[in-house]
Amino acid sequence: MNHADTGARGSRGQGGMAAMSGGRAKVLGRLGLTQVRYVSPLAPGAAKGRAAQVYRQVERDFGLLAPPIALHSPAPEVMAACWLMVRETLLATGRVPRELKETIATAVSLANACPFCVTVHSGTLHGLGQTTDAALLYADRIEEIADPRQRTIARWAKGSSTESEAPPPYSAEERPEMVGATVMMHYLNRMVTIFLADLPLPPGVPKVALTPVMRALGGIIRAAATDTHPPGRALELLPAATPPHDIDWALPNPAVAVHDPALANLDPSAHNPAGFALDPGAAGRDTTAAPPDPVVRNSRPDGGGAARANPAVAEAFTRAYAAIDGVESVSAPVRELVLTELARWRGENRGLGRAWADELANRLPEGQRSAGRLALLSAFAAYQVDRSVIDAFRTDQPGDAALIELTAWAGLAAARRISTWL
Repeated sequence: MNHADTGARGSRGQGGMAAMSGGRAKVLGRLGLTQVRYVSPLAPGAAKGRAAQVYRQVERDFGLLAPPIALHSPAPEVMAACWLMVRETLLATGRVPRELKETIATAVSLANACPFCVTVHSGTLHGLGQTTDAALLYADRIEEIADPRQRTIARWAKGSSTESEAPPPYSAEERPEMVGATVMMHYLNRMVTIFLADLPLPPGVPKVALTPVMRALGGIIRAAATDTHPPGRALELLPAATPPHDIDWALPNPAVAVHDPALANLDPSAHNPAGFALDPGAAGRDTTAAPPDPVVRNSRPDGGGAARANPAVAEAFTRAYAAIDGVESVSAPVRELVLTELARWRGENRGLGRAWADELANRLPEGQRSAGRLALLSAFAAYQVDRSVIDAFRTDQPGDAALIELTAWAGLAAARRISTWL
């Protein structure tokens, strides 16, 4: 047998399989864009500048153009912020294994009743080889997970939406990645609930197609997950910013050397160790000033300053927070209304119906009530956002970019509030 000839045939075969997999990923990515509702995401060929950069990075690191990222594309800076948070917590190689991060992602999605994300992240866990645990998480049977650490982390992540005195399941070194993944998912669940359907299927495709679709997705994501993804590769998408008051869960210890020049500008001394101002800020506001009321204190006995590792997480969230804080589509009165409500929120459910949101929004000037209503629902009850709420907002603020900016700002404000008790 001619081994050289066999090797050549094998190389060509592997190349063919890789090309076939890449082609399948592009097809699935483009089909994924058809799942987005209420806005028109940019087609890959139409994406320019920052949007094109994000698309390329998503396809490189995630395996395909994921709809939860692409739905942000009408507002490219917001999409970059979302991608920074997703990549540097869920995908970047760090101290926490990808399997545990996917466990967190699935459990948080269970808490937020986001079936799209439950399906995708449990499916990714299945693709990474944890078939039994993936099935248990998908079925919300966390207490049956055999591994005690994974079970404890899943329980903690599912309970993260409400303030609790339960001890955290992470070390100081793991905290930036675990809390970051949790905060990111609380944000992403809200956006996915509004802009995507319950299952990762194109419109009109029957539910019976979910199994083969997830099998194909799992293979693509698994192949990408086996690669090494160095932390910090997405930071170039957004400019550096000053760490806000509510991010000390991610700030590295200044005694830990930072060898990556892209991360060297992070200044841990800029945060406020005494407490967090739940104030994502208005465009142009000086976020380095003393925090205005209402101030949300960190209830953790250690003051929340225990982070010791992975400065890329802190830098990614600092830049992402600044980008979304700076959107121009959210007025100061709407910000104040939402932040005031969040300051006294401990994760409790707002109950059935939207009367509470209507009552609060009616305190705003007439032209801002639709934005206030949508922002409140996006923060507290994203599942109650429907076509009527979107259409009312568009009457006052037409355009896809404004819709993405407002919902992203409100969803992130809620996720940031949750971070104060993690």
